[in-house]
Amino acid sequence: MKDLRILKTRNAPDIVPTVPPITVGYTPIGVELLIDSRKSKYLNPGDTYTWHNLEAGYLHTLAIQNGDKVERDLALVNKGSGALKPKYSIPFSWWCEENKGMVQNSDGSWQCVIMKLMKIDHHP
Repeated sequence: MKDLRILKTRNAPDIVPTVPPITVGYTPIGVELLIDSRKSKYLNPGDTYTWHNLEAGYLHTLAIQNGDKVERDLALVNKGSGALKPKYSIPFSWWCEENKGMVQNSDGSWQCVIMKLMKIDHHP
């Protein structure tokens, strides 16, 4: 496995990657890419759940690393959380039966059906 490469992505406020601690024999491997979801202007301040959440804490934060242009649909942040600021009008934890009024557009992005009917775009 000499050609194996490991990139460990870690969200700075996420405490889960610190368990188990190195003092009990855990050995971290790979190159670490440190990100910080607290720097996103789209997210609420956050909590332990949000910081460890794949959509909000990691995928969204990676998408905005190279500037303000988010190339990942913001609605996905609230798929299983309420991490987006209210001004984006995306229901929290909408990924459920009936998706709380969210519909998928032909381009693959998600939009609240009420906002779609009113022709309001939630994308910044």
